[in-house]
Amino acid sequence: MKIVIDESPVGVGKTHRAIEKMVGVPGRYVYAVERVEAIHEMASRIFATANSTSRLPMIEKIFGGNDRKGTVSRQIADFGRETSPDDHCICLITHEAMMMTDFFEFEGWTLIVDEVPSMFATHTYRTPTDVDFFEKNYTLTPLSDDGRWQLVGLTKAGAALSGSSIADCDGHRYLHHFHRRCRDPRMGPVVDLETWADMADGKEWVWWSLFHPDQISAFSHIEFLGNGFTKSVSFTLFSNASIEWEIVSHLGNRPLQHRNARVVYYSNRPTSLFYMRSPAGQSDLAMIANHIIQSSNEPLFWSANSSIKDSIDPILNASNYRLPRQAGSSRLMTFHHAAMFYAAKPSAEVESAISGLGSSADQWVSTNEFETILQFLTRTSARDVTSTNDVVLHVFNREQAEYLKTFFDSQPHITATLERVDLDLSTQERNAGGRPRKIVSAEERQALEAERREKRKLAMRARRAGKAAA
Repeated sequence: MKIVIDESPVGVGKTHRAIEKMVGVPGRYVYAVERVEAIHEMASRIFATANSTSRLPMIEKIFGGNDRKGTVSRQIADFGRETSPDDHCICLITHEAMMMTDFFEFEGWTLIVDEVPSMFATHTYRTPTDVDFFEKNYTLTPLSDDGRWQLVGLTKAGAALSGSSIADCDGHRYLHHFHRRCRDPRMGPVVDLETWADMADGKEWVWWSLFHPDQISAFSHIEFLGNGFTKSVSFTLFSNASIEWEIVSHLGNRPLQHRNARVVYYSNRPTSLFYMRSPAGQSDLAMIANHIIQSSNEPLFWSANSSIKDSIDPILNASNYRLPRQAGSSRLMTFHHAAMFYAAKPSAEVESAISGLGSSADQWVSTNEFETILQFLTRTSARDVTSTNDVVLHVFNREQAEYLKTFFDSQPHITATLERVDLDLSTQERNAGGRPRKIVSAEERQALEAERREKRKLAMRARRAGKAAA
């Protein structure tokens, strides 16, 4: 399978080129964005481009809560079946929908993924009457010492059960995605059940999995749009598969104007929602917000976790607040200043689950915290390659700031600097709440990763032995 990665600098028109291609070259396209709101924004941009060229493709928007019959993944599959090779159409979906869908109906289509998607997916079910079905078709292999997480495999009967037969069964169609993943140990899934009989009490159970490129292998052309994609955790997880990568980069037709990016941070300590929700954390956030207001008269937009924004609202102005997930949007390019105070650390339970999938807490934070902050703050005029204004971006701690600087350092026209502002925060006197962070050397980190890989290898070996004995 071949995947093209467009790593053109920010603001040179990756998305615009993709729109021109989808409108100007008749074909069948799936375009995946991070948020439902971005689906509507993308549809408007496609319409505008199509109207200017008098070439209007059919546009289908598929997302959760759209009042249509069937799950989102089922709606996507149905749309794939209902089109013909001669149709000119664009199906707009979210990253989450892409990770939940098997695209075997999309042979001959083109997939374009806007920005870096997360590779982690979690799902909850309540299946008290399906114990016998699971016991017949699926095995469980312990992954954690406490028995909290099990790796799911297939029994002999389960291996003989095709994904299409499950997809065509009204009673078990919901397991199509789950069953497909059980065929590939690289994808999981892992579940929080010690035995299948535990589901009989009617409580929800959880399963985790990793997105795998085989899900999108039916597409004739696959393209990811995202500067720095090859440096992302998503690329690391993808690179375990047999993929031919083609990296492209275009500077566009507009000259890149040099500009400076100041990344301002306030603490060297890691952060957490536990700390930010505490009285000390709320006081610290208010101090930071006041500093931002006093240090500049420039208009800005800002974001924070919804549970911590109350202490910032009166200071930075609630009307300037935006939801954290803004990847793919160009509506904030007139701003040169922005701030984000955001934490997304895995709980001990989540960390155990993703460890079972061969990943780590650091990879989780990189995908769910740092990348979210990056996508939000680069909605500013940092996207405007014709602007020479300084961009000033505020985050809480040094780790987040360094992630931003690494991104800006990869841009040929942006010079980034880090600036620490000392406000005598409570975090300077004691660690943030939550589990203490263990500082390890590079050698220790490599040893831990090797230990995780060996543990997973042993689990895979036990899983294969179980299948052979079934």
